[in-house]
Amino acid sequence: MARVYKIGNNIVNAIKNSLTNTDNLNERTNCSFVIYESSFHVSKGMNILIVDGAETLFAGIVFSAKTVGYFDKTITVRGVDYSALVDKRIIAEAYDDTLAGDIVKDLITKYFTHEDITVGTIQDGPLISRAVLNYQNGNIVLNYIADLIGFYWEVDKDKKLNFFARATYSAPFNLTDTTYNYSDFQSEENATDYRNRQYTRGGMAVSDVQTRSFLGDGETQTWTVDLPIAKAPTITVNGVAKTSGIRGLETGKDFYWQKNDKTISQELTALKLTSSNTVSIQFEGFYPIIVVAEDIEQIDLRKSIEGGSGIYEKVFEENSLGTQQSALEYTNGLLEKYGVIPKIITFNTIDSGLKAGQIINITHTNQDVDGGFLIDKITARADGDLMLYSVQCLDGDNFGGWAKFFKKLVEKQEQLLIRENEILLKLTTFKDKFQTRDLTDIMTYTLHQYLICGTSTICGEGVII
Repeated sequence: MARVYKIGNNIVNAIKNSLTNTDNLNERTNCSFVIYESSFHVSKGMNILIVDGAETLFAGIVFSAKTVGYFDKTITVRGVDYSALVDKRIIAEAYDDTLAGDIVKDLITKYFTHEDITVGTIQDGPLISRAVLNYQNGNIVLNYIADLIGFYWEVDKDKKLNFFARATYSAPFNLTDTTYNYSDFQSEENATDYRNRQYTRGGMAVSDVQTRSFLGDGETQTWTVDLPIAKAPTITVNGVAKTSGIRGLETGKDFYWQKNDKTISQELTALKLTSSNTVSIQFEGFYPIIVVAEDIEQIDLRKSIEGGSGIYEKVFEENSLGTQQSALEYTNGLLEKYGVIPKIITFNTIDSGLKAGQIINITHTNQDVDGGFLIDKITARADGDLMLYSVQCLDGDNFGGWAKFFKKLVEKQEQLLIRENEILLKLTTFKDKFQTRDLTDIMTYTLHQYLICGTSTICGEGVII
């Protein structure tokens, strides 16, 4: 059957072989094709559907449309899949002791259903003990949760949001020595993302309770502690409890403090503390999280092969990591994932159904390849009646296989914390309906005629000039 292109409810004529389609891991699937001048205006956000018989080649929305030419005009249409619809929403929610899947369902109900997205296959996932989603983009929220627990999410061609374990996301077919549905098979080692020492700069963690004491001198009314203050401090003078309030907001207190500030100040009108007075401050403070993990065996291996230090270092920044433990686990995960130089497999096929994120089993004895590979990138292009797919896969042998790696991520995150130290403030807009009554006022007045006495004055009976 002929390939059919639809934009909105309109069937359009596409230039032969102009269709390309790219699907990268952790990115939007997008397409590009060229159509002849249409009888309607192609606008951003219009639905795109490209089908070939019973197979859907692409479903999404128009991202851009570029018109070229004067008489024989053509329009280059670029589309992005329906997952882009979640980008439109900002999430402000907090969850306690909630399954990851239930969080996703709640987000669909509260936010994404307004973009015509419905619930698809939603697996439970691990329990999340605390998650604060503080005015974050919907795409960032879903990516963060999914990546942390080894899940995958997508909005499919029917605008259903699916959320499931990557370990269960298998390719529809495998490559073997006895199958001939592929060509141009290549394998290589690539160290682009390799590291054997990983640094992670996280957010701000809250310290244990600290105590600092200061002796009065008859002059000082402000004292500085070591860390920016995170929570209301406990302050005593000679062991006697004193009141404290937020500086600039509260009055009538003995002392004042401010979140993320190191200073404690005394009420200016109070008697200054002398050398016979000791002020003690108990507080919890913020401190920056920076952790490092390294693989000594890998460092020694690279040193023996290359000489030098053998060290490959990377720095990653993730402000949502609010505890040292979560930052260390995240760092170890990065080191585990990128701590071995992977084998990269590329091949071409005309068989459809492959998607980035799937795990495909490949056996190619001649190139010593045998195992499960994660599909990292697919580029498709139209070639007459066929679609040609160029596929790139990543080796998962260093994790014992990708399925085991993603399964371990889920098992490790039984008490996952996401931004546990944040407080969510939601702004609510209140609307009220009211009606105005018709007001009728009867006015009695006398119409007078006045003479103009000059260029700037009016004169006449009863007029004061």
